[in-house]
Amino acid sequence: SQEQPDLSSFGAAIRVCESSRCWKHVIHLLGDMKNSTVPADTAVYNSSVSALTKAEKWQQALALFHSLADRFVLPNVHTYASAISACEKGRLWEASLMLLEEMHMGKVSQNV
Repeated sequence: SQEQPDLSSFGAAIRVCESSRCWKHVIHLLGDMKNSTVPADTAVYNSSVSALTKAEKWQQALALFHSLADRFVLPNVHTYASAISACEKGRLWEASLMLLEEMHMGKVSQNV
């Protein structure tokens, strides 16, 4: 029987994709996680949103960020920072301000 990847394996693979800007692999890995019994956590989504942002795929990064509530994942300061960076890439300053307000309303610490 072949051993299945666990959360740390998926997380490590996504972090490598983040640093090498392999955004298509991130999408593929998130799909693999969804089809497996391994649920993604906030850290995986942080790296995924960041990877998409770094690859200039800001629309996909923001779509992923906004899907977190449907996935029962709570964003943290790192998730918001990546989403705000995606807004910057897309020149969406009003959306950036809305995310900052959402952080404040959600009592998410703005300190890293």
